[in-house]
Amino acid sequence: MKRFICMAIIVIASLTVLGNVEGFSKVRPRGRAKASGGIVEKAYRGNVLRIINTQTAANQDVVAGIVTRMRYSSQLPIEVSPKAIPSEQTPIEFASSARTEKDVGAAVIIVDNPKLPIILSSPDGRWAILNVAPLKNDNTKFSERLNKALWGAVARSVGAGSTGDRGCVFAPYANVSELDAIAASEPSPIAHNALLDVAKASGINTLFFATYRTACQQGWAPAPTNDVQQAIWDETRKLPTKPIQIKFDPKKGR
Repeated sequence: MKRFICMAIIVIASLTVLGNVEGFSKVRPRGRAKASGGIVEKAYRGNVLRIINTQTAANQDVVAGIVTRMRYSSQLPIEVSPKAIPSEQTPIEFASSARTEKDVGAAVIIVDNPKLPIILSSPDGRWAILNVAPLKNDNTKFSERLNKALWGAVARSVGAGSTGDRGCVFAPYANVSELDAIAASEPSPIAHNALLDVAKASGINTLFFATYRTACQQGWAPAPTNDVQQAIWDETRKLPTKPIQIKFDPKKGR
């Protein structure tokens, strides 16, 4: 429960900067509240969960946007990059080889193949294949379907399974109609915590986000990128003008 509450606070805070993740927009204080400087990410150590996008049905920016939201929401080091499947490899061979790359704990390959089901996965191989071909028959629902199916592929790539909770994006489905019937767009708290625990078995650790002010106070903030962050940087490193003075008490010194 504590982990969920912490995650909820981080996600709510991060939503204010998702539109400008790279530079973190200026956050103006409300009333007497101090500026936070936006949300920053602590340097990560561990394996990543790599998504390789080999299809063109969904725009690269659409896929990147979904992955960015997943990264913040899941607190997992999920990254995405476009790449074509070599002609000499099958999708399964490509997924298996992607998983063995250095610092990759699990891999998800997005393909567009009319001969494959929506998801193929190997829990022991730590990879999954998401096929967008069955999702394309309705353009108005394509992005929503892709988001939900990608969550399922990510879970299966690390060895996590489905859930009986219909309010969770990990709920099982047998076809696109059942996928559409899943109202959730993210994992439920219990499923999310289980996902984090299973991911650790692949060396995929949890990310840590905080406001720029908190990061400065804790001593791990990156260099400032805007005026608000610069002001916070200077403020938190300023030496006190009136340091605390402790008078020597000879009785206590004995």
